[in-house]
Amino acid sequence: LGVYVVYNWCLHPLSSVPGPLVARLGFPFWFSWQAWKRNCGPALKALHDLYGDTVRVGPNSVSTIDLDAVRTIYAHGSQYKKSNIYSAYRKQGPVPNIFSQRDVSIHNEQRRELAPVFNKASIVKLEEYIEPCITMLTDQLDRILQQTPRPTSPVNLSSWLHFFTMDAIGEIAFGQDFSLLRDGTDTNGLLAGTATGLRLTSIASTLPWPYPFSSMPKSLLFMLMSLFAKHSSLVVFKKSAEIVYKRYNPAQNITHRKEEVREDMIGQFMKLRYKSTGEKWSRDHVQIETLNLMAAGPDSTAAALSVFFHNILTSPRVYDQLQAEIDTAVEDGLQFPVTYAQASKLEYLQACVKESLRVLPITGMILDRVVPEASDGLIVKIGKSSYDSPSERMVRLPEGINVGACPFVFQRSKSIFGEDAEVFRPERWLEASPEELTALERWIITWGLGSRTCLGKGIAEMAISKVLPTLLWRY
Repeated sequence: LGVYVVYNWCLHPLSSVPGPLVARLGFPFWFSWQAWKRNCGPALKALHDLYGDTVRVGPNSVSTIDLDAVRTIYAHGSQYKKSNIYSAYRKQGPVPNIFSQRDVSIHNEQRRELAPVFNKASIVKLEEYIEPCITMLTDQLDRILQQTPRPTSPVNLSSWLHFFTMDAIGEIAFGQDFSLLRDGTDTNGLLAGTATGLRLTSIASTLPWPYPFSSMPKSLLFMLMSLFAKHSSLVVFKKSAEIVYKRYNPAQNITHRKEEVREDMIGQFMKLRYKSTGEKWSRDHVQIETLNLMAAGPDSTAAALSVFFHNILTSPRVYDQLQAEIDTAVEDGLQFPVTYAQASKLEYLQACVKESLRVLPITGMILDRVVPEASDGLIVKIGKSSYDSPSERMVRLPEGINVGACPFVFQRSKSIFGEDAEVFRPERWLEASPEELTALERWIITWGLGSRTCLGKGIAEMAISKVLPTLLWRY
């Protein structure tokens, strides 16, 4: 242990990179503790404020906001593959889902296979299926408001937004909702199970060995998860398996002849073919991506909606201007339900959405990548470059080092977004020239960057754009 500590403190390739003492001694506990507290983003921001552009957060891990380094790491065609931490997000199955796939060439092939399901034309065809969920959401909120004893009674809007997104993903992906809005509660514990799974994987991803029990038999792994989690994520596994089973079992998937069969996302998954062989996707592969949709889609979209309302409700000036835009649009003939195309033309609304995701992104983790083998390494800045600190210097990170940017920290960088980078100010998106706007949009890394940009980004943006005008106009 003594040799290990001395090596990490004095001889390790990251020994010159500043950071918390426990990380510089070669232990992962600092980041794991922040993940346990759900505090990674703010904690990393405090480290960068203290130490500068690049900090060491673990035995082999670095967080950076150095723009040149970030540009290199996440460029299209980059050979910086995802680090081993993404193994924690691999759902049990024969192949990784597209999010946890680390091999660059395999990921590119999977992305090309999935592209027809997630392109804009396909998304536009699905948007009508969200509209009943919007109606159900407003009906339930109306009911609650009518029953509240006084106008100032609180309403847990975030919970209802989570109900909405889970039912919406059910409608567009699986051809059925999950009854959360209708029942007014977390039916079958899907949201609670998702939260458990995401928290477990977030903590596991901070360890050098993301799931030391990954080789355990699946039944033992599920038993441990059930024992130590208040709300087991098993329910999400079971629900996704049930959906796929019904689709592949004709006896369980009977439709009337006159009934129109909806072309939902799982139906499109079942038609996909492997680029390499031309054969249809296996049932296991379909189930893995189905589970990926259920586990990631509703939670991230609901989080984006929740932080949007937090930001506008704590910024009265912004809220008033946003309401004025909606009112004017309605006077000019805006009809409900609003289409995705119509919502995209509400400039101040879209600026508020972008700014909200900038200052409070939906992930506080580092988007970790590995410095590739047979490379010259990665040059990063050490020190507070924004203050022209004399301590600023360049350090070369050798191959095999985990390095990446945290959206919560990077998107508050003053060198990119200005001196008021930590302030929620949607006007920055309207004041920018076309060239500046392109640069600003490029560095919103909430949904990832380059070839690893989240495929579900378009679905989330469509759901957000459709529901917000209705809520803002109605309430």
